[in-house]
Amino acid sequence: MSHFWTLQACENLIGIRASYQNYFEYARNSDHAGLWERIATNINRINNNQITARQCQNKWHSLISGYNNIKRILNRDSRGERRTRNVISPNRYDIQFYELMRSEF
Repeated sequence: MSHFWTLQACENLIGIRASYQNYFEYARNSDHAGLWERIATNINRINNNQITARQCQNKWHSLISGYNNIKRILNRDSRGERRTRNVISPNRYDIQFYELMRSEF
């Protein structure tokens, strides 16, 4: 089942995932699935959605990729030229949440 992520749901995901950062850092990889389940439960409670843990994890990784892409766009090499290797056009989520992602991490 496909889910459309609203801007509010994405913002909630970023905030909730940030609050779990220490758990992810110190948990075994095999325990991450349980953390994503808890995150999905919180997102669904707040946004009255039916988002799975896997959808949260996939969206998170998409947001991280977008954040890193914008960082590459904004970084300049020592000659002042823009780096264009591995850069794609940012989407609205990348642009909308760049500052929030930057402040969280």
